[in-house]
Amino acid sequence: MRRSIKIKVDLPKENLLSLMKTCSQVFNEHIDWAHTNNSYNKNKAHKDLYEKIRNDFPNLPSALIQSTRDTSLEVIKSTKFKFKPRKSETSGIRFDKRTCSLRGNLLSLSTMEKRAKTLISIPSYFQEIFDTWKFTGLQLTFNKQKQQFFACLNYESESPSFKEGDILGIDRGLKNIVSCSNGYEVSGKNRNRIKRKRTYQRKQLQEKGTRSSKHRLRCLKGREKRFVLNENHTISKELINLPYSVFVLEKLSKMKKNKGKKFNRRIANWSYYQLEQLMVYKAEALGKVIEYVDPRYTSQRCNSCGHIARKNRDGSIFECEKCGHKDGADLNAAKNIRDLWLETTNLNPERAGSSQRAECLPAFSKPGCDKPAG
Repeated sequence: MRRSIKIKVDLPKENLLSLMKTCSQVFNEHIDWAHTNNSYNKNKAHKDLYEKIRNDFPNLPSALIQSTRDTSLEVIKSTKFKFKPRKSETSGIRFDKRTCSLRGNLLSLSTMEKRAKTLISIPSYFQEIFDTWKFTGLQLTFNKQKQQFFACLNYESESPSFKEGDILGIDRGLKNIVSCSNGYEVSGKNRNRIKRKRTYQRKQLQEKGTRSSKHRLRCLKGREKRFVLNENHTISKELINLPYSVFVLEKLSKMKKNKGKKFNRRIANWSYYQLEQLMVYKAEALGKVIEYVDPRYTSQRCNSCGHIARKNRDGSIFECEKCGHKDGADLNAAKNIRDLWLETTNLNPERAGSSQRAECLPAFSKPGCDKPAG
């Protein structure tokens, strides 16, 4: 398990800002090399650039050169050469165990001069992590507006052992943020209302174009993003604290955006992946697991008889055209997600609270499959 603790740190500005500027230059130089050579190989970059950088910046510690090199090439690898990432003079620096140390509350960082040292204060709600987890490094950032340094302290710990238990299927959507196989739902009505409100506000202010409207836009910057993050934190915490040990999600990837401008915008603003990542680390901390299944036909398949047809679903209502089974569309999908995982793992569905027997679980293989699996 990994966690980060963000805290304010008091450090000499002149010394650290000079270091940030130098590391940004080293970062940008590696970016240029990667695009010129069409490579993000660290060994090749080291052979080509290390000696030159040591001559250009003789006071920069070699460990920071290597750390900056690794950061830049990892960025190139993730962006796949689609554009050239650049760092500004006050962009953050990654420190590893060679360039920083934390002994008690004394934080020490390597710089271009002598090591910078400061005493840090850990909030009480992070004290357990600070006392018992392994410190692995940090990222140092600088807020220009507040003229303040921040350190994100990184910690690692062994994941607790998984305890076998009940299984919960979870369907994520736009109308309902989550719908669970046990009937638990979280409506997206309020979130969608806030998003529409923020979109309308931005549109009006952008059309106005005055100095005050531009100032108002800057004030609104990031507000919707923070609201959604807080909502996802709350929902993920509620879900993971439910009395289940396995949470099954659909393995969602890129959404198709070919259903009109309005729907495409809703898909683009859907934060399903953020919610998933928050659930993953919260589950890990409690010794629970997140599992995934193929999402195909989970919304069209009848959870009672297994019949798959597009006509089975009409908006939020599910009614099987073959057996007449009626249910909420999202609830039916969540049950299918749970049962599909049970099928793939050959587990008894009774452990998930299903009313069906193992021999009656229908197959998911293709539309129109009427015969039960096995």
